Amino acid sequence: MFNLEQKAVIWLSLIEKLSINAKYNIFNSYENIVDIWKNPTKITTLLKRYLKDNEISVALTMLNDDYINKYIDDITNQKINIITVIDDSYSYLLKNTDAFPLVLYYKGEISLLNSPCLAVVGTRRATKYGKDITKKLVNEIAYSGVTIVSGLADGIDQVAHESALEVGGKTIVVLPSGLNNIYPNSNTLLAEEIFKKGLVISEFKPNDKIKSYHFVIRNRIIAGLSKATLITEAPKKSGAMITKNYALSYNRDIFAVPSRLNDIYGEGCNYIIKECQSTIVLNSNDILQSFGEKNKYCENKITIMLSEKEKKIYNLLKNEKNYNQLLIETGYETKNLNTLLTTMELKGIIKKSAGNYYKV
Repeated sequence: MFNLEQKAVIWLSLIEKLSINAKYNIFNSYENIVDIWKNPTKITTLLKRYLKDNEISVALTMLNDDYINKYIDDITNQKINIITVIDDSYSYLLKNTDAFPLVLYYKGEISLLNSPCLAVVGTRRATKYGKDITKKLVNEIAYSGVTIVSGLADGIDQVAHESALEVGGKTIVVLPSGLNNIYPNSNTLLAEEIFKKGLVISEFKPNDKIKSYHFVIRNRIIAGLSKATLITEAPKKSGAMITKNYALSYNRDIFAVPSRLNDIYGEGCNYIIKECQSTIVLNSNDILQSFGEKNKYCENKITIMLSEKEKKIYNLLKNEKNYNQLLIETGYETKNLNTLLTTMELKGIIKKSAGNYYKV
């Protein structure tokens, strides 16, 4: 059930002739948005700043409990949910930008909005290198517990979503169209999978079709939801660079993967690294450290490769120990322990430091 406050926000979001900034101004004019229902004179005066008389008449006709209830019922009958900016489950990070959507339509796991999120964006014309590095990074980051946010476009976006799902991770799609008009159509099956295993959101009404300006305003949400943005491959002029600009304006971390000097599809990444607008990414740990997460994907791969005796040593060395401690705690004979430690060191699994200390 929606309360009057939520319905007031939904009503304001439905006034098509109002710009986003006008909606913000009206929303911020109320200490409690529920007062829209109580003072028709005030809302009429506010609307006159932005709308013609006939447009105001249409808007006020919609300011009706029965009208809003019917609208909500129509949406929920399509198995689509609505969240408003005043709801507790709305993204805390997005709410604290200057460009938050008043309403989001969604399918999937809404709790992901407040999970640790990384935006992963890039070119639609991704090279094999771009796709491969995106897959590797996202596999490790998503497996380690970070939610991947992207826009479902062909190329880097698609690889990012697929790579998160591949390792059982979570992902959020931010659409530039309504949920009943998945864009691009070629990724409809992927979107349907994410309905079940992740989250798909849009600020556009469910039947809204794509318009050219939707991409830019959609990108502010991708950046706003995310603690950081990763650009794996992108030209200097691209949607990924627009997302980067939004992220910078929100004071969020930017990461970029370097590309070859003669690669036009990656020159945007090289440029923002050169201009010190981003941190260079050489591996997933560069990003995971900013989230305070360990690389659980690599840890898992390592432990699968180890023998039972090696696993015992590996688990003990998650905290640094000296040789004598290992002798006692493993119970291994000296010769056996020496062989195991040497083998694991040569594989790069553990490191030896001064004083006969070892750690992973």
